[in-house]
Amino acid sequence: MNQVWWGKEADFWRGMTPGCQELIMQRCTAQEWPAGASLLATGDAEGIIAIQSGRVLLVSQRTNERELTLARLGAGEIFGRATWLQHGVAGARVQVIEPLQGWHLERHAMEKLLLENPEATSRLAKSVEALWRVAGPLGPAAGRISRLLRAWGADHGQTGPLGVLVPGILAPAEIAELVGATREEVERCLRTWRAEGRISEERDHYWLKLDPKGLAH
Repeated sequence: MNQVWWGKEADFWRGMTPGCQELIMQRCTAQEWPAGASLLATGDAEGIIAIQSGRVLLVSQRTNERELTLARLGAGEIFGRATWLQHGVAGARVQVIEPLQGWHLERHAMEKLLLENPEATSRLAKSVEALWRVAGPLGPAAGRISRLLRAWGADHGQTGPLGVLVPGILAPAEIAELVGATREEVERCLRTWRAEGRISEERDHYWLKLDPKGLAH
C-alpha cells in the first residue's frame, strides 16, 4: 500500500553525504503545478517533491466521505509517496492551493538510482523514515497526532474561552489510522495532554490549547 509522508527539507538531507545529495539532485527535475492540481492520489506514480514556492494541503479521504486536512505545507518542506515505507498515511492526496514550484524525484529516477548506487538509495530511504518518525516526549507518534489535531483545528475550529473549539470527535482508532500509530499510542497521548490541560473533550467537540508550537511540546 502506498504511504504518503511529509517533513522539513532540511531534515530530509540531514546525515547524507554531499556525494549522496548530489546523486539524488541530479535525478530531480524542476516542475510546476497549478492551483487546484491534485498530486499523489491513489494510483498516481510514486515520488518525492521538495517545495520551492507555493502551498499544498495533505488531505485524507475517510470512508464516510469526510475529508480531513492532515498538514499544510509550504516552501522548504518536502512530501512524497512510496510503497517501501513502513509508516505513512494511506489513502491520502496532496491538493495544490497556491501555484507550486518544486523539485520532483519520480519513481523511475528512484529505481535507476537503486540500480546504479544502492548506498545512496539506502540513505534516501533512511532519510524518509526519519522524517516520518517524528521524535517527541511521548514517543514517535506524538508529533504526528498533534499535527493532525492542529490542522483539524485550523480548518474547522473556532476560538473560544478555553482555546480552539473543534467540532466533532475523532475516535482514537480513527486518529491511529490517519497517522499510522497504534490505538494505544493515541490514547496515551490524549491522556497525557488532558492531564497537562492541553486538550479537553466534551460529548461532541474538543478544546485545544492555543499553543502555536503544538501539543507535543
